[in-house]
Amino acid sequence: MRCSVEGEPTPTPSSISGDNVALIDRPVKWLRMSERDSRWIIWSFALAAAVYFIFIGATETGPVNQWCQDVFLLLDGGWRILNGQTPYRDFYLALGPLEYMITAGGMLLTNAGPQGIAIGNVLFGVTVGVWGWLLSRRRMLAVPALLVTAWLILTATSPTPLGSAPNMMSCAMVYNRHGYALLGIVLVECAFSSARSRFWGGASSGIALVLMAFLKLNFFGFAGLLLLASVPVRREEIPRAWGFLAGLACTAVAFAFYLRFAISAFLADMWPAIQAREASLSLAGIPGEIAGRPEVATLAIMTAIVVLLLARVGVRQRYVVRVSLLGGIVIAIGPLLSRTNFGEAISPLVTLWAIVLLTLLTAAYPQSNEKVAICAVVALSLGGVCAGFLQDAQSLRTLLQYQASSLRSAGVSIASPGMDRLRFYDSNWDTFNFRFDKGLLVASYVNDGLGLLEKLSTQDESVLVLGFNNPFSYVLRRKPALGGGTWLRPGDNFPKNRLLEPGLVFGNADLVMVPSYPSSVQQSNAELASAYHPYLSRHFTFVDSSQWWALYRRNR
Repeated sequence: MRCSVEGEPTPTPSSISGDNVALIDRPVKWLRMSERDSRWIIWSFALAAAVYFIFIGATETGPVNQWCQDVFLLLDGGWRILNGQTPYRDFYLALGPLEYMITAGGMLLTNAGPQGIAIGNVLFGVTVGVWGWLLSRRRMLAVPALLVTAWLILTATSPTPLGSAPNMMSCAMVYNRHGYALLGIVLVECAFSSARSRFWGGASSGIALVLMAFLKLNFFGFAGLLLLASVPVRREEIPRAWGFLAGLACTAVAFAFYLRFAISAFLADMWPAIQAREASLSLAGIPGEIAGRPEVATLAIMTAIVVLLLARVGVRQRYVVRVSLLGGIVIAIGPLLSRTNFGEAISPLVTLWAIVLLTLLTAAYPQSNEKVAICAVVALSLGGVCAGFLQDAQSLRTLLQYQASSLRSAGVSIASPGMDRLRFYDSNWDTFNFRFDKGLLVASYVNDGLGLLEKLSTQDESVLVLGFNNPFSYVLRRKPALGGGTWLRPGDNFPKNRLLEPGLVFGNADLVMVPSYPSSVQQSNAELASAYHPYLSRHFTFVDSSQWWALYRRNR
């Protein structure tokens, strides 16, 4: 028999007396739909998910109208890995390698085309979707399990950066979407236990924890808090601990082999990034930020109500405490992650926690005498879940609109073979700091640099950029130079007062491009040019310049 709340068997739905109560309990009855009755919903969901993945894989790469230069971070990192380079050993990386491995996997399936970003994203979405379904299906009824799976898929693959309006199309900070999806898997496993699959549930969380460590460290830290809140304390939970250790060990060993056991180099690259962002890691002001968020107040009230209702139906006190702790962590995660994840206003975990709460109430419903209260909280939770899904639906509608021939023809692509699918657009998003980061300008300065390189260099000469990112190795399909990084920005991925060694920045590049285009990173680009000018002038010779770039060749 499937387990729902801390090993308690899922009870059979009971009839409810009273026409009014029978009317308002329809959402609960729908959530408690039997295995047989929900079969058609499961297959319909699987078909819709397949259509969704095909659509995302075919179209998501195309329109880019926000943070347009970020696409080249993924393409450069994926191209380096595809050419055999190992992060931390061969180039500087202040992020885990997982995101670039995902992009490289997609590029491997698309003949190294830019559509590899979308294909890699789809592969990750399919993975977490199937993973989440198998995990949640053993812990809850079919409809709540489908809601969890839908949240995982949409959170991982939606074409809009988290915190942005639905009309903004970009792959910028897609690692945050992937991080939340993995964090969601851990949250579901921590919130629900299953007597039949404690070992595999623990293994799931162990695997997800290591993946987050090699994706982005802030997600790793918060996943650790969730696991601490649900640490096994009873003898029957020991298999979960063994499963966790097995999953963690196997995944960590796999990454160690991939990185050629350069774990010390990984930590050495992470430390400057942590130092650069140490101000954002301060807990000062967090209580005020939590209190000032309306969604946090709503979630806190809902969590308190659910905890009280669970206590009244006789759920074990230990489990009630666990739910309270997990709810508190989820509430705190929002403002904490918003300090380290750019642009986020509301944590996506709010929606997932609403699904967790309605699942707990659905399981406790038959035994409760507070059926009206449960139905009200379930209806409120469903409303929050639908609101969260609505924004993803609006993003998909925008992506679909960009497929129209009139809009597609308005986009600008990079003037190089194989780059036509990647289309850049301007948007109405015109804040002061990012007023230059529009698609047409980004395409213009990349094309300007390509013209300079194609005129004055050969295909066998490697190139690095003394600036934020390097689009040229990938776009020209040249063998990437050792050294440099997927992005370089003082104060962001290394401290301004502790610059990287020049040998690491310039590596073995034959050519160096120095940018002068206007952008949100032009100050950091100028800081890099000023700091490394002595090394550049000693080891490289100025060749020529264009509107936005200066080209230097290494002295031989």
